Amino acid sequence: MSSRDCILCKLISLTITAVVCSVLFLASLHINYHWEFIKEHVRFRRNSPQQNGWMHSPQGMLRVYMFNVTNAESFLNGTDLRLKIEQIGPIAYHVTGLNEILSQTDDNVTFRRNPHNIFEFDPWASSSPDILNQTIIMPNIILLSSAAKLHDWVFFVRHAFNAITINESAFLKETINYFLWDFTIPTLSLLAHYVPNIVSNCGLLYNALRPKDLIYNVKIGVDNGIENFFRVNTFNNKTYFPQQRAYVKRAKKSDEHCPVILDNSFDNSLFPPLLTPETELNIIATESCRTLKLNYDRDVVCQGFNAYREVPTAFSAPHFMNTAYNFTKHFEGLSPDKEKHEAEVIIEPTMGIPLEEKYRFQINIPLPDMKGFNKDLQRFSHMVIPSFWYEFVSLFQISSSLQLSFVLIQLRNFDNFRIWTICQH
Repeated sequence: MSSRDCILCKLISLTITAVVCSVLFLASLHINYHWEFIKEHVRFRRNSPQQNGWMHSPQGMLRVYMFNVTNAESFLNGTDLRLKIEQIGPIAYHVTGLNEILSQTDDNVTFRRNPHNIFEFDPWASSSPDILNQTIIMPNIILLSSAAKLHDWVFFVRHAFNAITINESAFLKETINYFLWDFTIPTLSLLAHYVPNIVSNCGLLYNALRPKDLIYNVKIGVDNGIENFFRVNTFNNKTYFPQQRAYVKRAKKSDEHCPVILDNSFDNSLFPPLLTPETELNIIATESCRTLKLNYDRDVVCQGFNAYREVPTAFSAPHFMNTAYNFTKHFEGLSPDKEKHEAEVIIEPTMGIPLEEKYRFQINIPLPDMKGFNKDLQRFSHMVIPSFWYEFVSLFQISSSLQLSFVLIQLRNFDNFRIWTICQH
């Protein structure tokens, strides 16, 4: 081939390349890359970095706070009308969850959640390394809750209960480890024959963290609409909480009285992209077997991202914060504080990813009129006993944050993150 022919071939090749590049450039001007990123996100493909990171979540710290009674004897003999309590803690544990995918199609995924797959005590993040061996005084919640279940039974039953528990004290002095993990009383085996739902070990964390069936089926894929990404179809193969539904029917209340229908709810691990402050978000709260509404609170910056702060409604907040219960009538030493006790979820709105979650939940024992039981138990009539409260703080992982940063930079969209808080009644 002559030198002239070679040059001609090169010019033709360059021309073709230029034309192809020009065509591709012009075609790219009509592609919405923002939308393409969003569509890929909601497809939730198998073995994608997004899915792999989500499978090993949540990761965070569980902090438990106990209540120590300082005037048990004075309260029982009538010298003091209110219980004086002091908060003990935190007792800290590192937690890593696991989401196990059971099946997946183009439009839905079914998975089993184990929120406490790895659970390790952290002595150095606790208030003291040997806090589990610290001795405190607590109300005998096994005795009190068992009596509460029998308060409207015939007098003979309550009389038998008093005889069986005659040697049981209304207060117990034991280690924190005992109350959390090995809470038993000698008469428990006898009570189990008379009182429903009594278990052999009433350890507060032992029961709170017992394995439970948490199987979700959620929507994924573009065909369902991006606004429905990770919206729950079923929870444990049902579209409602059967335990609470039965209660609502017995009480002749509407579903609005206690939201137990899962319509339009999310599992709280991922949310739809392109959120706005007006987006309605409801989450499933397995602790209380109901759904909770997230209310937009304000825009914040979290881990360098702009975000929304959301607050859940109707949570059982620590120290009875924002509740109708007049705790000052029965207790001294409780100090509700919004900064310390309000739950919140911080969400990156462009991709709908929770950056930080703080769930603060108090476990209470509501007691009716204890008339018919022994004198010590009657002192607790109409009280709501706080047994403990916990704070679970989950943070978006650094590696995932880097991936999210890359995506947002590509999208050139850094809308403010907004905080959605859990408003408590």
